[in-house]
Amino acid sequence: MATVLFITRTDLVKNSIIDGNTDTDLFIQFIKVSQEIEIKNYLGSGLYDKITSDISGSGLAGDYLTLVNDYVQPMLIWYAQA
Repeated sequence: MATVLFITRTDLVKNSIIDGNTDTDLFIQFIKVSQEIEIKNYLGSGLYDKITSDISGSGLAGDYLTLVNDYVQPMLIWYAQA
């Protein structure tokens, strides 16, 4: 089963120091690792699994959408680039 990422390549490139000409294969694994280690640690496995299933399913809505857009994505961008 493929890992559902909370951010896209475009999110990372637009909001970090990573250049748009950088090959995606050079940094995509860091998004996955940062998400699975750091973000899951902060959210807890229950909330992390809920967000993952919502993203892969019908999509996020309500408070979950606000949580991911306003807090989780910016945090993940900085963890991935670090």
